[in-house]
Amino acid sequence: MGLKINAAKTKLMRIGIKRGDSVLIAGEQVGEVDEFTYLESIVSKKRGTDADIQARIGKARQAFAMLKPEWRSTTESLGQM
Repeated sequence: MGLKINAAKTKLMRIGIKRGDSVLIAGEQVGEVDEFTYLESIVSKKRGTDADIQARIGKARQAFAMLKPEWRSTTESLGQM
């Protein structure tokens, strides 16, 4: 197929495996991570879904904080005229 794996961009997460042998791609060692983001969801081997839930709550708080001045505004918008 002509597909090649880029060892520098590839990361590894081991869950429930006690064996820690290094993984090599084209002679390069693949780095290991404890957490990564995939399709805007945080995958963590230690905290499960807690990290993802906290990140989503933080994004929602930020969005509400940006809208708060609009909701408290006493002036009428042009769309209501």
